[in-house]
Amino acid sequence: DIKPQNFAIGLGENEKMIYMLDFGIARKFTVGNTKQVKVPRLQVKFLGTLRFASRACHNGIEQGRKDDLETWIFM
Repeated sequence: DIKPQNFAIGLGENEKMIYMLDFGIARKFTVGNTKQVKVPRLQVKFLGTLRFASRACHNGIEQGRKDDLETWIFM
């Protein structure tokens, strides 16, 4: 769920560090311990925050790493 509320900036000597928070709806995208990417589901329900959702999420399409990058741009 990529959105501003799920990022924090470090303090002091960690001021250049960005922390990612809340992996509550994260999914593993590979099969078991292999490097094989899972076959996308044909239809998925909407999860996340409407304002920062990718186009695939709005269209009920399986999301992947590309959708995290797209959502980062929306922020």
